[in-house]
Amino acid sequence: RFAWDAAIAEQLGQPALMDLWFSELTRNASTGVVNAKVKVSVAEDLAGAEHKLVVYLLEDSIVGWQSDANATPSEIPDYVHRHVLRDDLISPWGDVVLTGTEAVGDTIEFALPAYTLNSAWNTEHLSLVAYVYNSTTYEVMQVVEKYVP
Repeated sequence: RFAWDAAIAEQLGQPALMDLWFSELTRNASTGVVNAKVKVSVAEDLAGAEHKLVVYLLEDSIVGWQSDANATPSEIPDYVHRHVLRDDLISPWGDVVLTGTEAVGDTIEFALPAYTLNSAWNTEHLSLVAYVYNSTTYEVMQVVEKYVP
């Protein structure tokens, strides 16, 4: 059995290499176009490691049919699906946002391409999740989620 408490405590004790946030996130209510910018601030030496940014669009609380072999009855007509992946805003594997040459204290802003929402989606339950990962080790370095206004 893996000792999760010890592993979590060890990770929490490590300094964050970077900070990540949405510096802009807007939605035009009439056109459904979302515009967003993400900022990454370098907090520790990246030691030459390249990092990629990934941004996903999620919809929460979608009510629909679901099959569950462990439930009785096994077909659930009004199951609430949580955090459903709707799309990626740049690329499923991300775009390079840090090359490893940035200095501690540098802040990089990444403007996402304008994205038009599907009119069938419930805009009250949409969020963007952005994360930065090391493209060599695939370790996720920082994550942020923000609801679409």
